[in-house]
Amino acid sequence: MTSITQTIPSFVQGISQQPDELKLPGQVNDMLNCIPDITEGLTKRPGSKLVASLSGATSDGAWFSYFRDEQEGAYIGQVDNSGNVRMWTTDGTSCSVTNSASSYLASSNASQKLKFLTVNDYTFVTNTSKTVNMSGSVTSSKATLNGSGEYTAFCELRTLAPARQYSLDVSTPGGGVQDLDSGKGMVTRIGFDGSPSYTSIPGGAGAYTRVDPNLPNVGTQVYNVNVGSGKNLAFRLTVTGQVAVDKQAQGNVEADDYAGVYDRRVELIYGGNGWSGGETVTVSLNGVNHTIEIKEISVIKCRCNIGSFRPKPTSFENGQELSAESILSQYANTSELGSNRAFTMSGSGVSVAAVPVGNGLFLWSSS
Repeated sequence: MTSITQTIPSFVQGISQQPDELKLPGQVNDMLNCIPDITEGLTKRPGSKLVASLSGATSDGAWFSYFRDEQEGAYIGQVDNSGNVRMWTTDGTSCSVTNSASSYLASSNASQKLKFLTVNDYTFVTNTSKTVNMSGSVTSSKATLNGSGEYTAFCELRTLAPARQYSLDVSTPGGGVQDLDSGKGMVTRIGFDGSPSYTSIPGGAGAYTRVDPNLPNVGTQVYNVNVGSGKNLAFRLTVTGQVAVDKQAQGNVEADDYAGVYDRRVELIYGGNGWSGGETVTVSLNGVNHTIEIKEISVIKCRCNIGSFRPKPTSFENGQELSAESILSQYANTSELGSNRAFTMSGSGVSVAAVPVGNGLFLWSSS
């Protein structure tokens, strides 16, 4: 067999069980007390060093480690079969431990039965030999936010989406369906009422008045309107324009015979509540007033004989931040009960109090 000469620069490719002809240069069959490192090459594994004896440690039990931070360092812990917990620093110094869970941690074989999980500054211990069950104690009254009231509920905002209204209706169990706004309702169709007065300038050498061809009144904007009992009507008004010869021009067309021609449209985004057909609202866009008429409504039916809340819808514009706090704070503005930002609603002989808590509303009542 012909001899083969080959240069292998380093043995840092690790152990391989493949046949020699398939191994990569730098792979070996086996290593003993070696560490392959691409920077240092193949080095000898460092030996162990006895730092200190852990006083009080037992031969039985489960071991775990815990790293606090760069300043405080790490800890070594042991839970023995009797449920006793011992802790040491990395230099072997014993730590004082307060343990009130020995009965739960005790087991016949702690090293097998106890499981540890460290999350941030907390280490959770589970005893897999224990059966989890409910406490046998029973309380006669339900806990409430302020210590009064037996009936509670929590309404949670789990997801948020743009252009949505997150409303709340509260009713007694036997409450029937009723009109939310006594015959008024949500707007389903809108249109323009009258014609606006756009910016005008002289034309035809001063012979007539023409619409400014520079088109200063074009634009678009979203409006959220509240008028009287009508709330949260949202629409987008868009005004576009182009330039044409004024219809009053005569003879040869001169530069001052050109006038602006506007076109406008209104898009209903959200119909709100509490509106009546025929009502009008006036908004301003780039110095020009536009009157919007409510053409059609739909009466809102709900079970709300105790109370109903219709907050402002979430933003209609892309890129705007959505938060539960911006919605729940509108509920809290109804009235104040101490420092809890609570509010009340009453109807059908029932009074319900509520307060924003986290991303929801906590409600309670004594009846």
